[in-house]
Amino acid sequence: MFDFGDPRTVWLNATNVILGLVTLTCLILLAKALIEEVRVRRVRKARATDADHAYAVEGLGLTMADGGEKLPPEKK
Repeated sequence: MFDFGDPRTVWLNATNVILGLVTLTCLILLAKALIEEVRVRRVRKARATDADHAYAVEGLGLTMADGGEKLPPEKK
């Protein structure tokens, strides 16, 4: 496949190998970012369903809109 013995194609083959490694690295980083984003969205969605009036605030975690405790549902 690669003929590194031919001096006319050494630089072309070396360039192709380097570009292939850069492309592979970019694809790995993209996959890692996508997996992390999906994980963060799942955590955020799970937190949002835990409390009726809670908000996930970056740096603060889960906060309550009225600053108080979650109230039990009213009995009718």
